Amino acid sequence: MTLVPYGLVGIGYLSLCSVGVVGIRQGEPATPGRALQVAWVGAGAFAGYGVALAVAARSYWRRTGGGAGGVC
Repeated sequence: MTLVPYGLVGIGYLSLCSVGVVGIRQGEPATPGRALQVAWVGAGAFAGYGVALAVAARSYWRRTGGGAGGVC
C-alpha cells in the first residue's frame, strides 16, 4: 500500500499542472508538455501498481482468515 499515496498525490498534482494552475519543471524532456506526459505515465504506474498491491494484500488477508487466531 505504500505506492498508492505517491500515485494519488502525483495524479492530483499533475491534474493541477495540466490545467495550468501549477507549473511543471521541464527537466530532461525537451518541452514542458513532454515532461507532463512522462510524469503522467509514472504517476499512473505508481497508483495502478499500488492499488493492485492493496487488492492483493486484502485478498490474501481474507483468504487466510484475517489474522484471527494467528500468531500475534
